[in-house]
Amino acid sequence: MKSIWRQEAALPEFPALKEERRLDTLVVGGGLAGLLTGFFLKQQGQKYAVLEKERIAGGVTGNTTGKITVHHGPVYSRLLKSLGKDRTEAYLRANQLALEQYGRMAEEISCDFSLQDNYVYSLDDKAGMLREAEALEFRASESFRGLGQKLSDLELKPNILLSCINRRGKIIIPS
Repeated sequence: MKSIWRQEAALPEFPALKEERRLDTLVVGGGLAGLLTGFFLKQQGQKYAVLEKERIAGGVTGNTTGKITVHHGPVYSRLLKSLGKDRTEAYLRANQLALEQYGRMAEEISCDFSLQDNYVYSLDDKAGMLREAEALEFRASESFRGLGQKLSDLELKPNILLSCINRRGKIIIPS
């Protein structure tokens, strides 16, 4: 399947670099990470260049859905187990800060950025979703914490949504 971004996005094209330049920083790769690095270097007044061997946003970035999220599928149960609560919390917070930064950047450029709720669900892995929801209990909404009930004790219907990170960055686990 071909990426919609590669088929329909009108991205700028730039000529090949032919002359020598003096730079403070050279960024290799014109995907999202490289372009963001260039954006921040420009803000700092650095002389920089972003080099891309093919098409801007044509590699990994070109095959994404274009969604910026703090909940990349069921990752928090795995992170909590391998890294512990503090580092998992730091990972979540770093993602939240990045999302906030994207929002500020979107105000400066013409783009179709909007905040939307993010849902993580499974049609066939209830146990995995319960592990993920339990991993997120340390960030669950106050209303859920007030129930005094562990997530693993809840009676869940098949295909139920287990967590949602809403536009305000709060994790909601429906009861």
